[in-house]
Amino acid sequence: MAPTQPVTPQHTPIRKANREGSSMSTPRQDVPSSSPLISGTWTSEGHPPSPRPHYYTPIAPNPAGLPARKHALDRNEPEGPNAKRVRQSPQSPSPLPEMTSEDKLLLKLRDQDGLSWKEIVTKFAEDLNKDYQPAALQMRIKRLRDRMRVWTDGDVQALRLAHQYWMETKFDIIASKMVDFGSTEKWSAKQCRQKWAEMCSSSDHVSGPTYSSTMFGGPPNYQPRV
Repeated sequence: MAPTQPVTPQHTPIRKANREGSSMSTPRQDVPSSSPLISGTWTSEGHPPSPRPHYYTPIAPNPAGLPARKHALDRNEPEGPNAKRVRQSPQSPSPLPEMTSEDKLLLKLRDQDGLSWKEIVTKFAEDLNKDYQPAALQMRIKRLRDRMRVWTDGDVQALRLAHQYWMETKFDIIASKMVDFGSTEKWSAKQCRQKWAEMCSSSDHVSGPTYSSTMFGGPPNYQPRV
């Protein structure tokens, strides 16, 4: 049996790392101190912990502010914190007209002193050397009182209601006055309203009597032959 020769182990030469290759490697990134690589807060399975979710407080609409916003939109008012808000003040009565010294004296002599018109004429002649007729002073004080009257909120509301009532019943009044103004037939409020609308919408007005369609069965402007 031939003797076994010992096997010499072959050593693989270790290649030195290329310095140029190492310079082209990925640059170093700074890891924040809160990173699990540094703080060591790893899970038991060896995985980094998942980031904590951020919860934001839900902001619900302000129910109390919705009516105010709707009211602002209805009135075409600007919105926003920097918007200039216009406060609507209640309607104030119109200022009283400026009166002259003669007007003040006339009101004082008539309303406060209670003098007659003859006495007022004499007073004007003595104090102001003015010669007025009683009728002129009466008309003057009437105009002053009309100018000094003030419309209250109740008066304005009553005027609106009265006008609405007149709009709804004016043709009833017209129909009741037709005979008084020379009509030989009685017409209802509806017929008067329809005829008035026809007269207003017609561009040319036909002179002479016109007849209703209910009388002769023809059109409104039908005229029977004589």
